[in-house]
Amino acid sequence: MKRALLALALSFAAAHARAEISPQRLSDITKELASDAYKGRAPAGPAEQKTIDFIVAQFKAAGLSPAERRELVALLA
Repeated sequence: MKRALLALALSFAAAHARAEISPQRLSDITKELASDAYKGRAPAGPAEQKTIDFIVAQFKAAGLSPAERRELVALLA
């Protein structure tokens, strides 16, 4: 799970390297996901779907699209 989150974070950061993103924006996203509203963000946890929805919305707002399965496997290998 930690490797998957790391891969997700790295792909998100790499995609944003081309786009303008401020330290404040990153801080806001981190604060949002760390808030009590997400109840720990754990898989199968009470706020899992809320976490997924937030991350998907952030990716869409950044103009990102889902990676191909082979790309994810390569990141996690």
